[in-house]
Amino acid sequence: MNHPTTIDQGIALDARGIRFEGGPQLVLCASLFYFRLPREQWRARLAQVRASGYTCVDVYLPWNFHETAPGRWSFEGRRDVAAFLDLAQEEGLYVIARPGPYICSEWDGGALPAWLGLDPQLRVRQHEPRFLDRVTAWFDQALPLLAERQYPANGPVIMVQLENELDFFDCDDRTGYLTALRGQAVRHGITVPLIACSGQGDLEGATGDVPGVVPACNFYPDDDSPHIEPEVRRYAELLAERDLPLLITETNRRHRTLRRLLTSGASLIAPYLQSSGWNFGYTPSAGNWGRPGNLMSHGYDFGGYVSSTGTERPEYAEAQILARVIDTLGPRLALATPTTPHTPVTTDFPTSSSPSALRLDGGGRLLAVPHLSLIHI
Repeated sequence: MNHPTTIDQGIALDARGIRFEGGPQLVLCASLFYFRLPREQWRARLAQVRASGYTCVDVYLPWNFHETAPGRWSFEGRRDVAAFLDLAQEEGLYVIARPGPYICSEWDGGALPAWLGLDPQLRVRQHEPRFLDRVTAWFDQALPLLAERQYPANGPVIMVQLENELDFFDCDDRTGYLTALRGQAVRHGITVPLIACSGQGDLEGATGDVPGVVPACNFYPDDDSPHIEPEVRRYAELLAERDLPLLITETNRRHRTLRRLLTSGASLIAPYLQSSGWNFGYTPSAGNWGRPGNLMSHGYDFGGYVSSTGTERPEYAEAQILARVIDTLGPRLALATPTTPHTPVTTDFPTSSSPSALRLDGGGRLLAVPHLSLIHI
């Protein structure tokens, strides 16, 4: 099914990329979670992300963090997500908001409240009235906060994600379920693009192929794989057939890999988890990744460019270099189209099996030739 171009007052998505009110942009986005940091550190971490050259943060809103008991809501202190979003705007960052209802994120229950299981007839993540009634109560709290802070009028929110990797889950009626979530977002005045990410490349499984819900891709390759480029180009082509850009909402953290994604056609690149944090209290999901006995430590750190304590790692400088390239090429890069080199690429080191190049808007090409034998540090 072809979907119409998604257009908001300030944002347009089409096969050429993402257009903001001020023109086309290629977006580098870092995950940064308010619920995994002391509130006193929010501004410093946001400023650190902006200084890296990244222009956006993505943030989950965990349902069970805010509904502490049935019908008891908390949006104060460490739970004041509105304040976090306002700080992001003050620091010059866009925001991709991810209110679930399911978020994964190695978080207890994927943010679904445990007491949902007390109703034997309630079926989570389904087009089912009991579950949707509870989701409505959550969205009635969360979505107005996002609607009030949408770009460009009142805030930094440029996209809102519905659900999370639903293609991994056995949902009986994906179209009905995503249609219901989309309806709630529209009812609350969300006008920025609505997206839904796939965890294994099943775009229809993630979105239900619902008009107005833009498919995005979570992509976790082996950093040393020589086959990344052709796979990414294939997804870019599939989405271009729908007149949509390739939005990579989660991926690895190494900038060597991120450069490969960029030159293969991605318009949004959002490595998870660039800015680390902490698991407080009883929040980690002990059964994530199908291992009931595994242990998630207090530190929530996958080796991104900023550690849980705020230390900048060598990848932080890599981020600044990549961001400088993106800034220098500007709209020509944001509107570029992926292709392959004119002539075969020959190297004396291991490299991609099919390197990518970008045809820059207005002429010229950007070629990426990764060195895949570099020593890991």
